[in-house]
Amino acid sequence: MEQVPDQIKSFYQQLDQITTFDRWELLKQLKPLTEVFEYHWNEVLITEKLCLRFTLREGILSHDFTSVDTNGNEYKMPSIDVFTDEQKEYIKKRVLEVSNPILLARYNHILFEADKHRKYAEEAINAYKKLIYLRIEDDHYERLLPSVDAIIKLTENTKFDVPRTKRELVDLLYNNDIEIYNKHYISNAFIKSSLFKSTELKFLPNLAMEWLDDLKDKNYFIQKDILSNAIKICVNTRIDTAPFYERLAVNLQLKVNW
Repeated sequence: MEQVPDQIKSFYQQLDQITTFDRWELLKQLKPLTEVFEYHWNEVLITEKLCLRFTLREGILSHDFTSVDTNGNEYKMPSIDVFTDEQKEYIKKRVLEVSNPILLARYNHILFEADKHRKYAEEAINAYKKLIYLRIEDDHYERLLPSVDAIIKLTENTKFDVPRTKRELVDLLYNNDIEIYNKHYISNAFIKSSLFKSTELKFLPNLAMEWLDDLKDKNYFIQKDILSNAIKICVNTRIDTAPFYERLAVNLQLKVNW
């Protein structure tokens, strides 16, 4: 059995401890390697680093770099189609070896996009659900919100465990550990998603009023966005919009009084 170089062992140990999807934050969590490795281990490093280069945009694995070649054609990196069969086999092996939900979410999400096999989407969804409840400091932009977006998008694509997933997502809006502006972001994701019918979101306008009352920072823009979404749902579900327009007028005074 081929011996694993010490720096590769250390790199794997660091990967097991990563806590974010953010590429720049990962630079702080993964130490640069100084050793020159044989071809096999270089390929391992290339594959791992390629997996971590993707960014999550509205739940979709996306490139983090765009440029133009010498012929004027735009190209984006990284791309799912750059993974070789050998790299995908390596990632499948890693899925069975790791327990860090960041890695499990990323590996399985990549495999689903590469092979469109439902089981990888299901495993990715389960890993993203674990990440929702792993709260370290103020990590909503690094894990919580990207995970919610990914769960919604993957569930739309696969229709996996839809009723339970919708219940779990709605429960987040009543979670006291989640800030109101993050709850608003999540509710906005519901409104844009095909998972939720307007009638299933009829509870949101009243909940929005509660958020406004509890909002510590009476920020004009946050309140405007929350009320705009509430009005949108009211219109779609024939709920009286008058109380929300009245609150919108009160909020406008904040801007006038600046």
